[in-house]
Amino acid sequence: MQHQQQQQQQQHPITSPAVGHIYDCGNTTAEARERNCTFELFTVSWVPPACADEDLDAEFRAIGYRYFADKENTQELTYEELANRVWQTAWTTNEQHLMHCGYVWRKMHRAVEAGKRHSDRELEWEHTVHCSGLIVKPGDLGEIISIEPDFGRCY
Repeated sequence: MQHQQQQQQQQHPITSPAVGHIYDCGNTTAEARERNCTFELFTVSWVPPACADEDLDAEFRAIGYRYFADKENTQELTYEELANRVWQTAWTTNEQHLMHCGYVWRKMHRAVEAGKRHSDRELEWEHTVHCSGLIVKPGDLGEIISIEPDFGRCY
C-alpha cells in the first residue's frame, strides 16, 4: 500500500513528466525563436508556445514597467533588448517583482482552469514560497532589484 501511495505521488497529473512531452526553448535566443517560443515579460523568460499566456503578458506589458542595463537606471532597455539579455543581469523595481509574483499565480490558475500545460516557474515550490513571503512583507516598492531573463520549460 505504501509503495502504491508513493507511486501515485510520483505521478501527479500536473508535475509528472509522464503526462507527455516536456517542451523547452533551447539555450539561446536564436533557438528559442526557432522553436516559436515567446518572451513573456511577466515571467522574464522565453516560454514554449504550449505554456505561453499571451493575454496575461499583454496585460502586464501595458502596465509599463521599465527595465535597465545598470543599477543606476541610466541605460533603459526595450522589452526586446531585455529578451536578448538571457543570463545577464538587468534591473527593475521591487513593485515589478511583486506584480510578477501575482501574474505567475494568475497564470497557474488560468492554466489549471483551461487544462493547459504549466511552465516550470509556476511549478517551483521555492518560487511560491519566495513570492508568498514577498506578498506578506513587500518592502520598499521603489527599491531597485536585479532580474535575470532565462529560458522556461513547459510540462
